Formats: sequence, structure tokens, C-alpha cells
Amino acid sequence: MDAVDQEKITLKEDNDSLVRHNEKYFEENKMLRRENSGFERSIHDLHDENATTSPPVLATTTKRRTATRRT
Repeated sequence: MDAVDQEKITLKEDNDSLVRHNEKYFEENKMLRRENSGFERSIHDLHDENATTSPPVLATTTKRRTATRRT
């Protein structure tokens, strides 16, 4: 076996290894994107919930502050 054949074998092994790692990272990336999407939905839902509960809470807090100042 000459040096060129040995180099081809080495390059093929390196390429195969890189392909395996690429597939692994691709799958991990898909999983992380799904997790991130779930977190973004949760944040959006919390913002919506905050928007609907904040006005009544602020109104109650303002009434209490006004009532305590009068006494």
C-alpha cells in the first residue's frame, strides 16, 4: 500500500467521523430548538397572564394606599 492509498483511507475515516459528529450535533440542535420554542411560548403565556392580572392588582393596591393615607 502506498502513501496515497493510506492518505485516502485516513481522509475517509476522518470524514466518516465528522459526519457522525455532524449528525449528533444536528439532533442536539433540533432538541434545543424545541426546548427554546417551549420556553418562548411559556414566556408569552406569562406575559399574557400578567397583562390580564396586573390592572386588577394595581387597582386594588391603589385603593389600599388611598385608604391608608386618609386615616
